[in-house]
Amino acid sequence: MYLRCFIKIFIFSIIIMLTGYEYSSAGYFSDRYDDALDIFSIQLGYGFGAKGRIGPLQTGLLMDVGLGGLRGGDFLGVKDFWPRGYDTPAKVDLVGVIVGVEGFGGSLKSNRRGKSFSANQIGPISYTVNPHAVPEWKERAKDMQRADNPWPYYSQIDLAAGVFINMRLGFNPGELLDFIMGWTTFACYNDDLSKKMIKMKKEEND
Repeated sequence: MYLRCFIKIFIFSIIIMLTGYEYSSAGYFSDRYDDALDIFSIQLGYGFGAKGRIGPLQTGLLMDVGLGGLRGGDFLGVKDFWPRGYDTPAKVDLVGVIVGVEGFGGSLKSNRRGKSFSANQIGPISYTVNPHAVPEWKERAKDMQRADNPWPYYSQIDLAAGVFINMRLGFNPGELLDFIMGWTTFACYNDDLSKKMIKMKKEEND
């Protein structure tokens, strides 16, 4: 039954794509690939401690500076350790049981898709901060082409732990739903980069 339902959704999405939708087939399947990479994450870092987060609920005792891995829907390496032109690490997570700050700056693609974020923790609640709304961060966010999209953060489940070398594992059920719905060209999280680039080109030409 589930296989039959998936086949119907797949055929329906292909029909939409081939009947005048502004997507190219390459862009369509590229976005589905990116959506698939959003579901799970694994990252190595250095520091010590442990933390757990389910959506906005978080606790632990952790100091972590991210190195590389699969996160934010992209494979990040040494070249992504520093944000472009800045001297602070792009991926930092500091948690002190009931207070914390976290910043994740991914690749240019991650930024454009709205996967990069800045977050603060007070008590058990962790919440994102729109960098475009903070005067000191506004120019930096614009320069790094960061789209503000808090929803993937609030559906993320993260576990990070280690001594000297840290491991971060994540699963995002919201991104799983986004991946499934994406086959119908309806992206719950509005993170289809091909669509965004088409929109940007149209705005530039107008």
